[in-house]
Amino acid sequence: MWQIIPLGGLGYDSHAYWLAARSDHPYLQAPGDQDAYLYSPFFLQLISPLSWLPWRGFMAVWVVIEAACLVWLTGPMRWRWRAPVLMLCALEIAMGNIIGLLGVMMVLGLRRPGVWAFGVLTKITPGAMGVIWFAARREWAAVARLVGWTSCLTLVSYALSPGLWQEWLHFLMDTSDGEAMITRVRGSSPLSSWSPWARVVMPHGRCRWGCCWVFPTSG
Repeated sequence: MWQIIPLGGLGYDSHAYWLAARSDHPYLQAPGDQDAYLYSPFFLQLISPLSWLPWRGFMAVWVVIEAACLVWLTGPMRWRWRAPVLMLCALEIAMGNIIGLLGVMMVLGLRRPGVWAFGVLTKITPGAMGVIWFAARREWAAVARLVGWTSCLTLVSYALSPGLWQEWLHFLMDTSDGEAMITRVRGSSPLSSWSPWARVVMPHGRCRWGCCWVFPTSG
């Protein structure tokens, strides 16, 4: 866990969210740079009340949120398995990413397809996996609800901050060199060698569908 301290300290990712939510132009940092913000304006609007807190207060609240998500996700496990799984997730909690929230999204989203909109409007790939999951099972009504909720939230978010959405779209186009972007982001992350473990095990505790969810994420 101490390996993250020289590379930015506790809240390496959540500090980027906090700064972005307090900034008029949150997309100035390139992917892979410290405090680079990569998600859509929807996420900033969602956390904007928390951004009024000073940094230490924001970090404390974020740690509690992520830890609560992980405790809930591992709830069905016996403690002999739950304890080591939570220990594997300690780095994610310290970094302050949204992996715990995405895990909750994936579990709830199996019965409430609209919840996957959160993934589409943040890391994109996890949300797209929801579409693929329901489409593969030919659950077209679920696909429609997922797309519908995502569209509605996007329209509302755009109406509130059209300028930020235009900045984000320009940001995506400017950094759309695929593999190079992924390399910069993953290469700069203090969790590049540890995070896959936490990302595999988090949804496992609550999902009892006979499958293992592994979702690649970055940023």
